[in-house]
Parts: sequence; structure tokens; C-alpha cells
Amino acid sequence: MPRSERWVAFIRAINGSPHNRIRMVELAELLTEAGCADVSWHIQTGNMFFAAPGDRDDIAEAIEGRLHAWGMRRADVMLRTPQELTELVRRPLPEIDPTRLEMAASFMRRPPDVVDTAWFTERGCVIGHLDETVLVMASPKDGTLRGGGNGVIEQRWKVAATSRWWGVVEQVAAKAAALDT
Repeated sequence: MPRSERWVAFIRAINGSPHNRIRMVELAELLTEAGCADVSWHIQTGNMFFAAPGDRDDIAEAIEGRLHAWGMRRADVMLRTPQELTELVRRPLPEIDPTRLEMAASFMRRPPDVVDTAWFTERGCVIGHLDETVLVMASPKDGTLRGGGNGVIEQRWKVAATSRWWGVVEQVAAKAAALDT
């Protein structure tokens, strides 16, 4: 049997609107049905921890298939290893005024074909980090982005994404590291 690796799933559109409402216990059962083991979570928004053997894309597709079969809409799965999250939160971030800006990370399902951050910077956002599948930025608290960069990434970059406040990302990374030991 192939070795199982620890994973963190940031699942798009869980409990954030009238659609895709699910208790985390039920979501954990769906992940188990998709071949995941030792499933747990952090808060009620689809931040899941588990072990599973196989390729990142195959695991994500298996989970998405179970979610779709259960009736979930656009519940895309962004997978990261605990090590990837630890490295992400260790990267230096720009100095920001926390009374004016708030940090968040947008995780993407796959690398976008076109990356253009001009829309964000023109609206006062500060890019903290950008790689193939994650954008960390500080956005104005004045509601300029109305829910974060997730929608802009999906519309302009044409890739599924899900956003988490930076404090949640730090908490998830710490819990994932503890579970990975």
C-alpha cells in the first residue's frame, strides 16, 4: 500500500453562503469516503486535515467528486502539505497599518495562465507574496474588495480560488505542523 502523506485542504465555498452548508462531521465523513484517513478540521469553513496516499491532483479530484455527489456547488479543493504552509507563514510580510489593511491568503486550485496584480494594487492592496498557487496580500478594510480577492482571481485569472484571513492561515499551519509530527 502506498505511503500516506499529511494534507491540508482549503475547500472553496463551505458554509459561506446559503449553498454548501454542511457540518464538519459530515464533511469529514465525505473526505473519508474519498479515501482520506485521520480527518479533522479547523473552524467551520472547510479547513480540513487528513492523510491520504497519492498525487495531489488525484486526491483533490476524489474529494471534489464526493462533494459534488453530495450536492455541493463549486466546492473546489486546494491542497497544501503542512511543510508548504509552514514555509508560507514564515515568509516575511510587508509592514502594513493594521487599522487600514487586513492580511489574507487566496489559495488557487492550479496555477493561473495569466497573473496580473494591477487590479489589486490600483485599489490600495499590498502584495505580500505571490507564487504559482497562492496570493498573500493586505487589502483595505474599507470594503474595496467586498469579500477578498477570491472573486477577482476567479473572474480575471480564470482559476478556482478560496481565501482565508491571515490569522486563520497561521492557525491552520500551526495545527497542521502539530498533526504532522
